[in-house]
Amino acid sequence: LAWLVMQVSGPVVGLIFLLLGTLDPGWIAQARFGTTDIAHGLAFSLTSFLLFRFGHRPNWKQCLGIGAAIALALTAKFSGLLLLPLTFLVLLIASPIEEKKKKALSALKISSVITAFAFGLILIIFELHALLGKASLGAGVQHLWHGFQSFLDMRGLEHGSYFMGSYHPGGSSLYFPVLFLSKTPLLILVLLVGG
Repeated sequence: LAWLVMQVSGPVVGLIFLLLGTLDPGWIAQARFGTTDIAHGLAFSLTSFLLFRFGHRPNWKQCLGIGAAIALALTAKFSGLLLLPLTFLVLLIASPIEEKKKKALSALKISSVITAFAFGLILIIFELHALLGKASLGAGVQHLWHGFQSFLDMRGLEHGSYFMGSYHPGGSSLYFPVLFLSKTPLLILVLLVGG
């Protein structure tokens, strides 16, 4: 938005707009949540875009780009790990190879390269921190190991939900329909009904 304001009203007004926006208490209060969510969302979008491009014109640069985007997702939140099986599935479905066995082997080979590159980048990032004295040697491997453990632990927990003033340990089947109806603007609901 600051960039758009800068185009219309000049650099001084654009910078003032940026300062007012970033110093707003609402922005500052959410900043620690926004940074990981924004990086995670961008990494998911970038991975999707690169997979789409790879499907039309496969090359190793795009393959490494997909690995880098997944590494970004993993450094923001370890649930970016879900991009790895999704990448394999997309490559399997989008592959022009007709024979099923060759198609699966091709998707597995490319996915393996992407996975190795993504994890390699994470390890390099952490080992650079170690060389700068910001982390201990081997911190990258420890981070990945703890990330895997935490990822599996979180998926093993029973997830409940707060709904209509009380906590439901196993969740509620009404949660998403009520959430959709209560959060969607009335005009859109009217248009959906009309449609």
